[in-house]
Amino acid sequence: MIVLSINSGTPCILSKLNLNWLLYRQQPLYGQAMTPFQRLRPPHYYDGVMWPRVAFDGGPLASARDISNGFPNRESPNGQFTALLMAFGQFLDHDVAFTPMHGDENLPNGMSCCSENGTLNNEIFDKPSVCFPIKVRPDDPVHGGRQCMNLVRSLTTPRLDCYPSYAEQMNQITHWIDASSIYGSSDEVAKTLRTGSKGLLKVQQGELGHPVRLHVVTITSRLVGSPCIWSQ
Repeated sequence: MIVLSINSGTPCILSKLNLNWLLYRQQPLYGQAMTPFQRLRPPHYYDGVMWPRVAFDGGPLASARDISNGFPNRESPNGQFTALLMAFGQFLDHDVAFTPMHGDENLPNGMSCCSENGTLNNEIFDKPSVCFPIKVRPDDPVHGGRQCMNLVRSLTTPRLDCYPSYAEQMNQITHWIDASSIYGSSDEVAKTLRTGSKGLLKVQQGELGHPVRLHVVTITSRLVGSPCIWSQ
């Protein structure tokens, strides 16, 4: 907490909650859902706007898959941390960042920049604003026989000041550590998740008899065909 002295000379305590409230009053768009991520450094787009970065000689950068294969494949056990560190870190990340991608309402699984059999989709490959598939070598130890791995670019959004500039990526949820992954980032989602009584969330009985959060939306996994838990 920060102790301040007001005009009357009477000291008061300004908590972090008060600071967030003051920031919201001054900059109401800061941290809102559907606003751009904030950058630490400017991007290096090839055209200065949104075209993916290229090598110094003007050619394409090395494939991300080639770089990944260049790292040694070995386990590195750590006696200090457990898998809980990874799980909590992932949960925290999902509380502050969720980047939407380009989609195609005519495709059940969304945009495909790389066909099901692993060949480049030439029809949209030359649209760098949408697609940026990862090229794969024929002798790849895992994906050999494929030409590419699907990679759809994220949606862009105007700057907060609406000044024309380079592409900015959108954050679909609130930027704050505010448990939005539990309570939602919009009034519509929040109302869907709540019972409407005493601020409680909707729950259902789990397999072991314990209450679990309600599956607001049921999504079917493409890998095993089983239902997945939906979360904001």
